[in-house]
Amino acid sequence: MPPVATGVPYAVFIEPGNGNRAAVKKFDGSDWVYVGTPGISTGNASSVMINPVTSEANLTLTLDKVEPVQARIIDNMGNVVQVQHWNLGAGVTSISMDMSQLVKGMYYLEISSKSIKKQISLIKL
Repeated sequence: MPPVATGVPYAVFIEPGNGNRAAVKKFDGSDWVYVGTPGISTGNASSVMINPVTSEANLTLTLDKVEPVQARIIDNMGNVVQVQHWNLGAGVTSISMDMSQLVKGMYYLEISSKSIKKQISLIKL
């Protein structure tokens, strides 16, 4: 996914008609257009509640089977500032990521596993 352009609104959302996969759109001045591939998550993201963030990023993932999941927080300069790993079970799992130590600004949250690959832009207040 390309970096967020200054002043361009982006939206991350769940597409019920596309297997509850996450997708990202940006407003091009006249219409909302996909950024990257629609339904970027091959797993099921039932909710992503992270934007804007003050101290915690909370997300909910649904997996079909037990698998390791990695979350990386990347700053606007491309530096990985936080990495967390979980071995999540099948079903719905809620995860909280502590962001209280990060300075205010734009970050990217990358979630990856065998069935989920997504990058979400977020703002730390």
